[in-house]
Amino acid sequence: MCHLCKPVETATAPKGPDADITRAQIDTWLDALESGEYQQVGGKLFDGDLDNPKHCCLGVYGRLNGGVLKSWNNNEGQGIDFPGGLVNSYIPSGMMVQAAQGFFSALNDSYGMNFKQIAHIGRSMPTEAFSTKSWWKDNPRFEQGVFSGIEAARLAGDEKD
Repeated sequence: MCHLCKPVETATAPKGPDADITRAQIDTWLDALESGEYQQVGGKLFDGDLDNPKHCCLGVYGRLNGGVLKSWNNNEGQGIDFPGGLVNSYIPSGMMVQAAQGFFSALNDSYGMNFKQIAHIGRSMPTEAFSTKSWWKDNPRFEQGVFSGIEAARLAGDEKD
């Protein structure tokens, strides 16, 4: 395991899931990120035309879990349509807790990590990190540690694909 993603144990027992997400869904998503099938974009769930879209990592998750690409006004507006409504920057919080979405969004958009790097980090995380809000509160050093590790790797020229 690389120095960016050491296994993390939950500090306290989770109170129960806040999002309806299973390990199988997480692994399917991470497999898709590693597959090379999806082109990457930052700052929105998807961009481009409907026949050849680019996705952020959360957009890939949304597509795999029932989201349908939509565009309007000659592609001026784009989003992913879910049963609860149309979204363009985050998936519905019932699918993955907001803290996890913010974390993965930062990896994709702010840190410019590619899908394989994002999947690598995602595989080191317990299911509770995706499903339980309290996991992030109980493990505040995880996010800080990953981001610090990314910066250290950049400075050392040791980024991994």
